[in-house]
Amino acid sequence: MSGIVGIFGKQDRPAEKETLARMLFLLEPQGPDEQAYWTGGPVALGHTLLKTTRESENEVQPSTLDGDIWMTADARIDGRPELIAELRGKGIALDQSVTDDHLILHAYALWGQDCLDHLIGDFAFILWDERRRQLFCATDHMGVSPLYYAQVQDGFLFSNNVKAIRAHPQISENLNEQAIGDYILFRMNHKPDSTSFSDIHKLPSGHKIIVTDDKLQIARYWSAPKPEYIRRSKEEYVEQFRALFKTAVADRLRTDGAGTHLSGGMDSTSIAAMLAELKSDGVTTHVQSYNQGSKIEALNLEKPLAEKTAKKLGIPLHIYFGGEDALEPDIDDMADMPPEPSFTKRSIARFDLLSHSLKTSRTFYAGYGGDPLLWPDYRYWSQLRRSGKLATHIADGWRHFQLHGKLPRAMIPQMLARKRKVTAARTPLPSWLDEGFEKRNDLMDRYHSRAGAASVNLDAREGLADDPLWRRVFEWQSPAYSGLPMKVRLPFFDIRLLSWAQTVPPYPWLHHKFLLRTIMQDALPQEVLSRRKTTMPDNVLRTAIETGSMAPTLEGIKTSRELGQFIDISRFLNRISDPNNLTNADTKSMVRLNSLAHWLENYKKLGNFLEKSDAKITRYKNRRSKRI
Repeated sequence: MSGIVGIFGKQDRPAEKETLARMLFLLEPQGPDEQAYWTGGPVALGHTLLKTTRESENEVQPSTLDGDIWMTADARIDGRPELIAELRGKGIALDQSVTDDHLILHAYALWGQDCLDHLIGDFAFILWDERRRQLFCATDHMGVSPLYYAQVQDGFLFSNNVKAIRAHPQISENLNEQAIGDYILFRMNHKPDSTSFSDIHKLPSGHKIIVTDDKLQIARYWSAPKPEYIRRSKEEYVEQFRALFKTAVADRLRTDGAGTHLSGGMDSTSIAAMLAELKSDGVTTHVQSYNQGSKIEALNLEKPLAEKTAKKLGIPLHIYFGGEDALEPDIDDMADMPPEPSFTKRSIARFDLLSHSLKTSRTFYAGYGGDPLLWPDYRYWSQLRRSGKLATHIADGWRHFQLHGKLPRAMIPQMLARKRKVTAARTPLPSWLDEGFEKRNDLMDRYHSRAGAASVNLDAREGLADDPLWRRVFEWQSPAYSGLPMKVRLPFFDIRLLSWAQTVPPYPWLHHKFLLRTIMQDALPQEVLSRRKTTMPDNVLRTAIETGSMAPTLEGIKTSRELGQFIDISRFLNRISDPNNLTNADTKSMVRLNSLAHWLENYKKLGNFLEKSDAKITRYKNRRSKRI
């Protein structure tokens, strides 16, 4: 992701260029191609460019059309032919090579804030409108491209990297304890508008910000559509889904080459198959696939399937192995330290394969999102019965039987199903949390109301835009966390696919990913097409503990100077002293707490890192007020 920053000074106070330089300096790794800034009145905008599409070769940001509207953006606009045609219809002369940032500028110049009704893709932007004297910012519908903000005494700060905002001297190092608690318990922050720092906030997906007269206003501009089912023929479902899926992959390509994750499941293999097809169509020149194996043989369930798929598709496969020796944090350099608590490791298979892929392409595909997009909501049948649509209930059940050979279990009314007494198990809160920390942040109620929420979501498709799990996935894949100048593409988070999926009756069409398997019938090996969802062996880290490989992890927790404000370390060590009684949650907590301890020991070093750096405004290009 290109790095973007914006400073809005209160009462027309000019932004300090020294602060702007520090923010840009921290964004250089994620935008190595060019770094530049523009200042005008109370506003300063900065940009560090990462070229990932053919059109971005011509990007010059911060950018403007007329000198009155300036913008810095991290954006990949999808549906470009349709948008360009729409703008041409309004009298705007554009060719197909127009850059994505200029598409946003033209859309804003024509429609104002309503431009968001015409834009799709992954984007975050900060736009200054001199005529209206307002700053206008937004993040995309799904929140794939993040945007963070903070209010300080002198004004407001914006960036797509938390560390850049922390460069401002008025941003404190105070932590948001609730976010830290969420990381300890769930590995992710469940509050969509907060970060791990009390002074820094995140703009939720599908939201915009308007800053005028020293005031910051936040508003939602989009919500995930509710289901409105449309009956079509099988041929229409298949044809439409195939076209939309291919478009979602192609719109994210737009470059000569791509890397892609290739497991043995349907999601990543289908993306790889579509990339191979696009290569045959001449859309791109080369595709390389990657599989992340494990030194623990029991975990290598997908390697043989990945090999068969790569062979059938005719694309090279690279397999990287990691295992129980890859649990210790190894990043101490502030330039690479993740902005918020995260697993802090470079010598692991995932980093190695991304680094290898980066040699030939700055875009990498991943299959996240396939499960929720194609989730067959089992409430469908009860909703049909409650609404009196018994004919539809019977017709869909018969269609399901024709395609799948049996009726879906969820179709049977609960009152007719075999009755059994079910007692909801209430998972106890970990006993090793610090009591004061627990009470201050209501972690007991928070834990019981959210435990398992990331994996069980009845509104899975709607959750693509706001589930905390996906927010965390987007962050993990970003250059701000990986330290690599690479964009990870996520085709299943395409708003066109989501909107269309909400018109598809989940049974029989989404059951066991029927439509995806159908369009891939000729492309993938039969072993992949017939494979059902496979879960990994339970408590995979127990082997590492039993062999003593977790000893350094325990030592990192035991010696942490900062971790004690959140957990009772001695109580935790006592809890995990008997390997035979360890639960999966215990072993995951060990890695999570050790990573948190490492991050806590290092995050305060940012100020010293900047003081010793060459963060001077003279090292960056000044766009001045010329038209670009």
